[in-house]
Amino acid sequence: GVIAPSELQRTKNQMLADSSEYNAALFAASSYRQVGNYLAIVAPYNGIISKRNIEVGSFVGNANEKPLFELEDNATLRLRVPVPEIYTGAALPDNTGDLTTRSLPDKKFKAKLVRKSGSIDNATRSEIWEFVIPNDDRQLKAGSYADVKLHFLRSQESFVVAASAVVTTLEKKFVIKVSNNTTQWIDVRPGFNMGDKQEIFGELRAGDTLVLKGNEELKAGTKLIPVISK
Repeated sequence: GVIAPSELQRTKNQMLADSSEYNAALFAASSYRQVGNYLAIVAPYNGIISKRNIEVGSFVGNANEKPLFELEDNATLRLRVPVPEIYTGAALPDNTGDLTTRSLPDKKFKAKLVRKSGSIDNATRSEIWEFVIPNDDRQLKAGSYADVKLHFLRSQESFVVAASAVVTTLEKKFVIKVSNNTTQWIDVRPGFNMGDKQEIFGELRAGDTLVLKGNEELKAGTKLIPVISK
């Protein structure tokens, strides 16, 4: 038989229309699958849900609302310690510290130094040191307060004297040195404070004689006979 050109054109147009509808259906199905993926929440790591802000049937979708839940991986904890400026120049042997918590006061944990902030906070005059603590057994809880004991080590020798030997005034700190039975005021800069002992830096030498209980009333140039404390 004979097929008219108009019939061929009509059939072709119908095919193109059906093809467009088919492609539209594929696109719609793909978009539905994407919507379905929104119902699945995938985290980039394992952990424990520590806080849940929704229940079954809750409506979600407002970006300004609280997160659905909080997931924590507590296998390794991170501790931020503000170290006073005066201690930041000292070394930390093995880059470790001893850690205790209020929930486990009789148990010590090892914390390893992994990072220093590299700057001093203007408000607190301290530098943040970050430590990591292995917590595979989950004994430690995230957010707990901790007491950290750091064993500092100077890279060079320094002087440690009785705290009572250091005199503090509005202008300066000094110790009273006795040389040839005559007192001298020696300006010092404080280092580590160890309770009844104080680390100091100044124009001192090993073997110098210092007044054990210094005070401002003992003026420089005063003659005296020192009694060596044992």
